[in-house]
Parts: sequence; structure tokens; C-alpha cells
Amino acid sequence: MTLLSMANGLLAGLGLELVRRKPEERLDFPPTAEERAEVNRIIREFAARQDPSKAAVSSADQWAAYLGDIRLSFFAEFLQLVLDRNIPLNHQRVADFGSGTGYLLRLIQRQAPEAELVGFDSFPEVNELAKMICPTATYYEHFDARHDRFDVIFCTEVLEHLKYPRQRLQQLADRVDPGGRLILKVPNGRTDTHAAKNAREDGTAYWGHCHFWSPESWPLFLEEAVGDRGRFEAGTLPSGGNWGIVTLNA
Repeated sequence: MTLLSMANGLLAGLGLELVRRKPEERLDFPPTAEERAEVNRIIREFAARQDPSKAAVSSADQWAAYLGDIRLSFFAEFLQLVLDRNIPLNHQRVADFGSGTGYLLRLIQRQAPEAELVGFDSFPEVNELAKMICPTATYYEHFDARHDRFDVIFCTEVLEHLKYPRQRLQQLADRVDPGGRLILKVPNGRTDTHAAKNAREDGTAYWGHCHFWSPESWPLFLEEAVGDRGRFEAGTLPSGGNWGIVTLNA
């Protein structure tokens, strides 16, 4: 007889019962074999739909390499950090700026099925893939004042590409409701080797990284960028990336 059953036997006369707490569900990183197979299936289906005459079209192998286990793992590890801090996502308006393939939104949807999800990415091709990876989200190519405010905005692996990351961070913060969160991730500049080779055609960002924040310089950047808009915490994931969570003033 377990201690739980013994306690329930003593409490039964009072009409009371102890219930074992369900263990907290944890995200998988690296992903399970089933998840890996499902992502590859979606990629193959997406690649088969593409017009091969377009020079910019990527093959299924290229997309599968891009969405490899390392990338899928860091999304799961990053979201687990957020969940561990009890940041509410369910029944919230949640945006992902630089949503890419939509995989982070896919993970968020599983943990917060009642959240309203929106993705922003400037590449039409990648938005089409995202619609298949996380079909419950709505996707846009541009992020501007026409869009409503959000309870939570994620921005992962984006700021390091931008010419003016401080300005963009503040623009994102402007679209977060009072008391909401802006949740950020950038590579660890000490180990990041993806240096920029040239600027994008629109002049706003680089194909590659032009900013390299160390674990020490990253909080200093956040302190300057956030200012009196709210408070922030920052750290480094076990896999090496820098994270930041900005809570806007209520």
C-alpha cells in the first residue's frame, strides 16, 4: 500500500481525497523520431508544390538541413525556458516576429492551444512553408502600425541581422500591451561564426550577422534599449544562445 492510498483511506471518512499531481510535461529536445518524421513529411510536401523554374526555390534536402535537430532543439529549449517562468500564453495574442518556418509557433500552439498566433516574416516562400508547419497561425510579410497590439511577442535569431536592432526592439515593445512580454533570443557572439557578407536589398539587414553580443554585452544592450519602458531579465541557454525577457510597464 502506498502512502497516498493510506492517506486517502484515513481521509475517506471526511469525504476528502489527496490527488497525485500530474508530472509537468516537458518539451522534447532533441525532437522525437515521430516529430522529426512529421517535419520531414511536411517539407517534402511543400517542396513538391514549388515551381522549379524559380531560382529562389529551395529543395526538400535544403529545408530539411535548415530545420535540422539542432534548430528544432533550440526552439524547444527556448520555449521551455518561457514555460518554466510561468509566462501565460494560452488565451493570449502571441506574435512571432521573424517567424521563419513557423516551428516556434507550432510548439507554442501545442502548449497553448487557445492562443491567437500571428507570424511575421518578410520572405513569401518561407511563409508558405510556415502555413503548413503551423496552420493555426496567421502570417504577414510586414510588421507595422496597422496590426493590433499583442500580449506576447517573440523575436528569435533576428536582431543580430538588423542594421539597427535597438530601434527594432523598441518598435516591437510599442506593440506589446502594458504588462506584456517581449521575449528575445540571439546567438552567443563568442561562438557565432555566421558573419555578414553583404546587406539585403532593402538595406535594413544583412545576409548573415552584423552584431555579436557576448553574455556580458547582451544585458548592457537590453538595459540601454529598454530604458524606462519596463524591466528585463537575461541569461544564456545551456546550448549557448543569449535570451532576454522584457516585461513592459503595466
